[in-house]
Amino acid sequence: MTKQLKLKIVTPERLILEELVDQVTLPTTEGEITILPDHVPLITGLTSGDVIAKTKGEDVPMAVAGGIRLRRSRFSPILPSMFKSCRKRR
Repeated sequence: MTKQLKLKIVTPERLILEELVDQVTLPTTEGEITILPDHVPLITGLTSGDVIAKTKGEDVPMAVAGGIRLRRSRFSPILPSMFKSCRKRR
């Protein structure tokens, strides 16, 4: 079984997303980073831009407007100021 990480996106109002993903790419204040399972613990500021979660070979795009990102063990919460899902509805 492929290792995954738990991605959580939480705004001040509510939990937006919680799912297992293969990787997640984020716009940070230091540039774009991609987080894989077993990544070292990390706290970083987010800038406005695209968050791309990859799961089962599919890119799942989302947009954030600032915030912070925490990484602890296999749990990866993202705490954006604003959030918009770019996933096409089926």
